[in-house]
Amino acid sequence: MTNINRCFGLAVFGLLSSSLGAYAQEVTLKAAGAFPEPFYFMTPFFDFVDEVNEEGKGLVQIQYVGGPESIPTDQQPLALRNGVIDVLYSSTAYYTGIVPEALLLQASNITPVQARESGALDDLDEVYRERLNATFLAHFGGGANFHIYLKNEPTLTEAGLPDLAGLKIRSAPNYTKFLEKLGATPVTIPPAEVNTALERGVVDGIGYPAVAFTQNGFQNYVGYRIDPGFQQLDLVLNMNVDVFNRLSDEQRDFLVEKARDWEEKVFEINSQQAASEKAEMESAGMQFFVLDDAASTEYLDIASSTILESVKERAPDLADELFSKLTTAD
Repeated sequence: MTNINRCFGLAVFGLLSSSLGAYAQEVTLKAAGAFPEPFYFMTPFFDFVDEVNEEGKGLVQIQYVGGPESIPTDQQPLALRNGVIDVLYSSTAYYTGIVPEALLLQASNITPVQARESGALDDLDEVYRERLNATFLAHFGGGANFHIYLKNEPTLTEAGLPDLAGLKIRSAPNYTKFLEKLGATPVTIPPAEVNTALERGVVDGIGYPAVAFTQNGFQNYVGYRIDPGFQQLDLVLNMNVDVFNRLSDEQRDFLVEKARDWEEKVFEINSQQAASEKAEMESAGMQFFVLDDAASTEYLDIASSTILESVKERAPDLADELFSKLTTAD
């Protein structure tokens, strides 16, 4: 070997060794969240980050760079796709134009663990990789459903369903069609303005999750909750796939294991929080209007089918198969 070739070989080896060594060093991932820090939905995520940073010293760290005050919520998915941030904790509602199939998480009636076992989350991971340049780390939305809350006692149709005809209900995109099928007029109002809207009679009720409800003081303005809860929270933890692939095997395995562990933990946390808030609602004098079995089945079918219809309009190829995997536990 000539001296020139020998020097070139040593230089290449040195570069490779340096690169491999960099991957083996502690990696700091930049993360953003869709909600303001005091909001309940952020609490499980911050607990997850704390555990990763405590147990991942020398391996993986997560640096929270901020929420919507740093990067507007609707711009966060693009920031993730383009590598401006490495990790995103958000609702699927904020990127329906990019990954409409992810909305089906809201229609799910099984736990995140069951959804992973059915293969649904693996299917979603493939879609996320293709459309958002991201990998699906975890579903942190299990354990809490949505409810309709009314100022006045609800009336029922002959079929035993809530008759919301003539009522204006604060809505969100995931259940707007559901409310319309029950006869209501959906109204879009930011959470911070809901109490004022209820007090002034702008709306007759609200749709909202079973968690983060009492934090906002909504129980002071509504008197009835319709049970059962419908749909499911759709909070998802994603990571830029290019950054994910650059991690060492040890770093990837650690991060995936932690995300899967917290998928189960968050389900329990949300379930406990929902039970705790229900007790607070009860203490505030709220009454729980429970539909009979037949009406409950139809009520939940309408709620989930409206999600499926919306997804099929935008992404028909995978919708039915994914819906089946998310609504049928093995």
